[in-house]
Amino acid sequence: MSAPRLAIGLVAALLLGSPASLGQDNPDCGAVATGAGILAPSGAASDLQARGQRFLKAGQHGCAEEAFREALVTAPGSAETERGLAAALLSQGRTRAAISILEGILASSPADADSMLLLGRALSEGKLSEAAIDVLEGLVRQEPRNFVGRYNLGTAFAQAGRYAEAAEQFYSALELSPAHPDTRLALAKCEVNLGNHERALELTRAWDESVPVGIEQFEADYLRGIALKGVSRLDESERSLRRAAEARPGHAGILRELGIVLARK
Repeated sequence: MSAPRLAIGLVAALLLGSPASLGQDNPDCGAVATGAGILAPSGAASDLQARGQRFLKAGQHGCAEEAFREALVTAPGSAETERGLAAALLSQGRTRAAISILEGILASSPADADSMLLLGRALSEGKLSEAAIDVLEGLVRQEPRNFVGRYNLGTAFAQAGRYAEAAEQFYSALELSPAHPDTRLALAKCEVNLGNHERALELTRAWDESVPVGIEQFEADYLRGIALKGVSRLDESERSLRRAAEARPGHAGILRELGIVLARK
């Protein structure tokens, strides 16, 4: 392990909070029901790291953070543990701290695909879409068949208002995972913004056919309503937008689109 890598691990552990009182601030982290699949407390870094991962999967992000911090004290500089800590922080909305850790990992291991993926997500959540694009483009060049990388890159492009580039990534993601419904909905949003309303309608119909009964239809109804307006099917557009409005009362975008449709009728 290089000296800089060790320093990164120690600095991350120290700057983001002392782990000396683990289990005291959050007593629920010290003894978790075995039915939840969480490992019992242990001083071994590998056990603590595994415990942190299990807490993450259980949605107990504060407990995950504590486990990863203690693991870093026991064995500083583990990229896997630091990445787990970053994921726990990101899940708690502490985006800047997560970004700092992930940038430290990539400074030492620039080709670490898992860290690139998580950093792209963190940057997107921090509204740093152009920075997210830079990171995720590097990941996609390195792993062109990485579905999540393609999907997240499309999301970052869309967040930046670069809808043609976003659509390109979403179409590539759909080739890799044809059954993924959210990719179709993301594509429909891009096509609406690009003015391709017929294509957007095809995508929303495909989304309808691919999701289980009972899944909330709000976004599909909203996009469908805009696309129907774009092809002058105003009665259908109104119905779709009204369904969306029932699901999201007071939504400014829906009310605006509905007002346009009613004014044209």
